[in-house]
Amino acid sequence: MLGKPGRYLLIMTFWWMAPFLLVALARFSPALWPLSYVPFLVAVAVTLLLSALCGRLEKRHGYWRRSGFGKRYFLLNGWYALNVGLILAVTLTLDYFHLVGYFNGDPEGSFGMLYLPSVLVYLVLGLILGVARQVRQARQGRAG
Repeated sequence: MLGKPGRYLLIMTFWWMAPFLLVALARFSPALWPLSYVPFLVAVAVTLLLSALCGRLEKRHGYWRRSGFGKRYFLLNGWYALNVGLILAVTLTLDYFHLVGYFNGDPEGSFGMLYLPSVLVYLVLGLILGVARQVRQARQGRAG
């Protein structure tokens, strides 16, 4: 069982990565381009492992359940940043040993170039949603 933080981590990672994988599968055969699918496999494996760890920690300590928005915001963004860092570290290590391909291109055209910007997007988006939620709750409190 993943628990809420683990599920959120899966969603945060896979919703934007899945279209790149689907396009790659439509254009390039995995049998002919196996090394080019390594970054996808790394991302999936690391995210699944980290999501499971999030779920296990939540089950043991209940940190998510007991936290308010602020703590959850930092926990989730921290887990996501760790996820991205681990994915990049593993992928770059494998690339160093020439175990990663890029569909006859270069890494600059890879979906992996969106990892670091995605961390910033989630930080900003989370703040915007959190402030909007606080404003909505404040308005409901005054109206009620």
